Amino acid sequence: MDFHKFLQTIPDFSDLTNEQLSILEQSMLVSTHPDGYEFFNENTRGDKVYLIIEGNVSVTHNRGKKCGFLEIKRHHPGEWFGIVSVIDNGKHAATCQAVGNVKVATLPAIAFLLLYESDAPLAHKIQYSINRQISKDYRALVQMIRNVLFAIDEGKDYQYILNKSLPKYDGPERRV
Repeated sequence: MDFHKFLQTIPDFSDLTNEQLSILEQSMLVSTHPDGYEFFNENTRGDKVYLIIEGNVSVTHNRGKKCGFLEIKRHHPGEWFGIVSVIDNGKHAATCQAVGNVKVATLPAIAFLLLYESDAPLAHKIQYSINRQISKDYRALVQMIRNVLFAIDEGKDYQYILNKSLPKYDGPERRV
């Protein structure tokens, strides 16, 4: 599927005109990355926003040498990542890595900020889509915190909390 057609499948962009979709398409660079490719590492500055076209991206947090990495979320096609560090010009809070082959569209920070801060109809769609993704990520984080707190209140042990409270994942990035 070409990128233009893919954009039309995203509900937030389904009512954009062909001209608006073309502007968005021309602003982004489509690339394919192999399994294990690291889009960015936590504590590095963000300079791009990514939209997944095909494949999945694992979001992990490094808990130190003793505990290793823990997957906290997995992004799927149609989802954005790398957003917050571009918006607040801060550092990434997690590492994002390809799970299998992944095809993404990359929007450089300067282009993202121009679109995000514009008053054009296309910018409103980008803002809406980004806000929905941030809300989705926030809700997932809140649910994870609730699960952990409930397990602690129930007196569950550390391994139980990891197995029941965090997203199911069977890949090598989840090392406990």
